[in-house]
Amino acid sequence: EVDVVVVPVGGAGLIAGVSCSVKTLKPDCKVIGVEPEFCSSYIAALRAGKPTPVDVTPTLADGLAVPTVGSNAFEVARHFVDECVSTTEKEISLAVLRLIEQEKMVVEGGGAAGLA
Repeated sequence: EVDVVVVPVGGAGLIAGVSCSVKTLKPDCKVIGVEPEFCSSYIAALRAGKPTPVDVTPTLADGLAVPTVGSNAFEVARHFVDECVSTTEKEISLAVLRLIEQEKMVVEGGGAAGLA
C-alpha cells in the first residue's frame, strides 16, 4: 500500500505521467513534487496559472534545472499533483551523501531531490 509518492520536478513531464497514473489507480494517494529552490519553474507556473520562465541558478540538481515547464505536462500535472515543495542545495547534497553512505548508490542531485 502506498500513501505518498514523491517525484522530482524539472520540465513536469515525469510528474505529469506519474501523478496521472497514481491518481487513476489510487485517488487517495498523495503526489508531492520536489524541485530545487534555484529553479522552481513548476511552483512559479502554479502561482501564475500557466508556464512562466524563471531565472536558473546553477544547482546540484542540474537535471531538474528547466527554466519553463512544458505546457502540456503542466496542464496534466496541475490537476493531479497535491503539493510541490522546493529543496535547498544543502538538503540535496545531504541526500546525495546519505545515498552514497547508506545505500552505496551514486546519484545525480536531481535523483536525490525526492529524498532531500
